[in-house]
Amino acid sequence: MDRFLNSRIAEYLVYLILLIFTGLIFSWGINHSILEHHAFRQTQTASNIFWRIKEGLLSNVSPVSLPPWQMPRELPLYQFTVSCICKLFDLRIEFGSRIVSISFFYASCVLVHRISTKIHKEKITRIILLTLFSLSPVYLFWSRTCMIESTALFFSLLFILQVLRYDHNSNVSSILFIVTGIIAALVKITTFLPYCLVSFFYLAIKRNYSPLSGKLISLYSPVIISIVCWFFYCKYSVKDDFIYNDASPEGYKWISNVHQNILNPTFHSTLFWEITFLVLPVSFYIFFAFIYDKSVTNKILMISFFLTVFIFSNLYIVHDYYIYGSGILVLIFISSKISLFIKAKSKIFQYSFLLLLLIIGILNYITNGYFDLQKKDIKLHSALVNKISDVKGNPIIIGSYLDPTIPYMIKRKCVTIGNFKNNNDSLSKTLSEINAYCTKRDHEIDFCLMMNDQNLTHVRKLSDEYFGTTQFTVFDKYTLIH
Repeated sequence: MDRFLNSRIAEYLVYLILLIFTGLIFSWGINHSILEHHAFRQTQTASNIFWRIKEGLLSNVSPVSLPPWQMPRELPLYQFTVSCICKLFDLRIEFGSRIVSISFFYASCVLVHRISTKIHKEKITRIILLTLFSLSPVYLFWSRTCMIESTALFFSLLFILQVLRYDHNSNVSSILFIVTGIIAALVKITTFLPYCLVSFFYLAIKRNYSPLSGKLISLYSPVIISIVCWFFYCKYSVKDDFIYNDASPEGYKWISNVHQNILNPTFHSTLFWEITFLVLPVSFYIFFAFIYDKSVTNKILMISFFLTVFIFSNLYIVHDYYIYGSGILVLIFISSKISLFIKAKSKIFQYSFLLLLLIIGILNYITNGYFDLQKKDIKLHSALVNKISDVKGNPIIIGSYLDPTIPYMIKRKCVTIGNFKNNNDSLSKTLSEINAYCTKRDHEIDFCLMMNDQNLTHVRKLSDEYFGTTQFTVFDKYTLIH
């Protein structure tokens, strides 16, 4: 028995079991709507995909602010891939986007295995790591959503693999380092940051490169320059969008807010539970294990993880999927600690422990709430969507700025503005400016959707004045003025 368990066949049998289990989980609700959790982010991605399919694969519009609807953030590699797949095979966006996300997850599994082979000596460590990664509720749930998370993780892991393989005497190695770094950074900078930190610490500490050496500067400079260029390109794209520009400075400041969150109990409580959902109920153990761990590699991984979490602290508080990007660093750390515990045991004990991890992982996924979200095929605003299908023209949505949920569901380009409940004069001025702006760009606004917490009497009066509306219909959360 020990001879079999020590063979590659036993190792690949574990991977086959994990493949079957994750496949079953991913297939559950694969045709459901994308309104299950963080519908805002999922419909934002889906909206970009929809208009690519309709107007051209190279189109990059997010029609929720003002014409010409250019609001680029990350490099839309995922959106482009899904658009191609959906157009080529005539797939629904909900289905096609999930297939692409799941495919990038499985590709990431291959990279995780290769990275573990580079940094771990024991075979059992990489088996544990792949088991934890495949059974993590965070990775199981978010890897099947219409979001860029698995794509961003894949390219960041590909970058780390190139770092581990880096040979300073090889021009090809340097080019691969730079190219993978640029792609990973532009696909999603918040996912790339922890891996960029890991790469820098690894080269400086483990490979003894001076932080200011010409070699490191030549490697990281192109990546940094590409990030800066992309930032200015994004700023230039929205230069005429006065609504977005009025809101964006606050947005940049909000992303971190680390000086306030460092002592915020809510932040630390959120981080504790996100790590718990990431792997197992071991959050307290992670802290103490990190303090007393003597492995330089583990120190690099965890310091990079915590630095990233603090830099983007507000994002981690509000969005429970941000741990997806950096959490693999915690899993690598945990797998090495578990390996230390069981590597001296018999093979039967080791594989029995893996079976226990499988059972605990399944129970963890079922009990933490993600599976309940996955099972639901949520339908929102059905009556409103049906009514709007009978109304011709372009809408403006008042009360939910940049929310792409309704625009995606009705498949129209929508101007959106925020809450003007207690500021009637400002709303009148804003609508006047928007009407003039849109008319100049051949995008006439024909009707209005207002969230029901706004001042209906005032909004109706302004809508009738600027957009020629004459009647209204009240729904659960919105009022249609047409």
